[in-house]
Amino acid sequence: MHPVAADFAHLDEIVLLTRQIAAEHPVLDLIVNAATIVGTDRCVITENGSELAVQVHRLAPILLTRGLVEPMSRASAPRVLWHHDGISVVPAQRRGAD
Repeated sequence: MHPVAADFAHLDEIVLLTRQIAAEHPVLDLIVNAATIVGTDRCVITENGSELAVQVHRLAPILLTRGLVEPMSRASAPRVLWHHDGISVVPAQRRGAD
């Protein structure tokens, strides 16, 4: 197992990470998406225009997984696990939004 880390608040980092992982691991058996943020009750919009919690919990892991389809397709039994330890994604209410 080779854990890696990236700031999922920046989608550019995910693209770079997928390239790095694919280059270092031509066959990939497992992806564990376990990114999370906690402790924010306000709406934070990322530089990509997404609400931070949605981007970290959903968009970035999907981008990561899609970017690694090729090395995973070479594995005999590839798996993708999503683990958020019971944290649900409920985007914060945007202040002043209707």
